[in-house]
Amino acid sequence: MDEYKRFAWLYDFILHSAIHKVRKKIAEIIDQYGADTIVDICCGTGNQLKYLHKKGYRNITGVDISASMLKQAEKGAIKGKCKNQDAAALNFKKNTFDAGIIGFALHEKPIDTAKEIIEEAKRVLKPNGLLIILDYNQEREVPWYIKAAVHIVERFAGKAHYKNYSQYQKAGGLDMLMNSKEPLNVFKFHRGITLLKVYKV
Repeated sequence: MDEYKRFAWLYDFILHSAIHKVRKKIAEIIDQYGADTIVDICCGTGNQLKYLHKKGYRNITGVDISASMLKQAEKGAIKGKCKNQDAAALNFKKNTFDAGIIGFALHEKPIDTAKEIIEEAKRVLKPNGLLIILDYNQEREVPWYIKAAVHIVERFAGKAHYKNYSQYQKAGGLDMLMNSKEPLNVFKFHRGITLLKVYKV
């Protein structure tokens, strides 16, 4: 079942302005570390890839399991270069990419699936490759009205989506999924509710 079928067409309209600064920061990080081959895992509408394309990157690939999101990725003058693949079982050889991006995807998956996605990302990245993860911070560190807004968005995304989000938060979020591995860098956005973490594989 394609859980994004109901609102894939609205996704960019609602979130573009909120996420634009994050997309810019991700491009800066890739510039800083000199990554060339890049995979965007759970690429959604392909906007991060389109942004990287505008910055001059060409060896970029996205994967997503949602046909509705991939349809949106094909729109516009720049195509998202996204393929229909399961992020937990990527169809790429080991050590293929210099950098991998996982944006706003782990919190919406069952914890076991989120862990599988991270392991697959590590597998397809080259030694010392970059793993860039964007996702929610632990809620206790942010203002109550930001928490409330996020809960509304997650509930709107569907019952299963919200259940996975709640379990992600209760289990410890990204720190739990990464086994408390120390990142190279951490950047905060949206009053601290969103974290961008950079890891070396």
